[in-house]
Amino acid sequence: MSTAFQFTVTDTFLIEGRGLILSPFFPVDQYQFDRKEHVRVETPKGRLFEADADIEIPFVTPRPKVFQAMFVIRAAQKDDIPVGSRVSLPTKTAEQVAPPLMAAPPSSLAIRESQRGRHR
Repeated sequence: MSTAFQFTVTDTFLIEGRGLILSPFFPVDQYQFDRKEHVRVETPKGRLFEADADIEIPFVTPRPKVFQAMFVIRAAQKDDIPVGSRVSLPTKTAEQVAPPLMAAPPSSLAIRESQRGRHR
């Protein structure tokens, strides 16, 4: 039986006016996400809540060899999602997000191209 995609928060970065960025980041050549994902968060103290996350690909200099997607929760603060929290996508399995043997997922490429177009 397939399980929901999930990860443990290893770090957070709050950018005022933008939102809370969750680490780890995910290589776009290995993972495929929609531009917006509904997430379920369980904190180390057992608090459970759901939120919407924007999936963004940051553009940095020098250009990375592999672009990475990051989860951004707009309405959250660092105390809301502490390190050690478990984040899951309740409507997607691990196989749907990281299909085996898939070199360049089409939706990841679509995200990358749409993001690139916004920053030109």
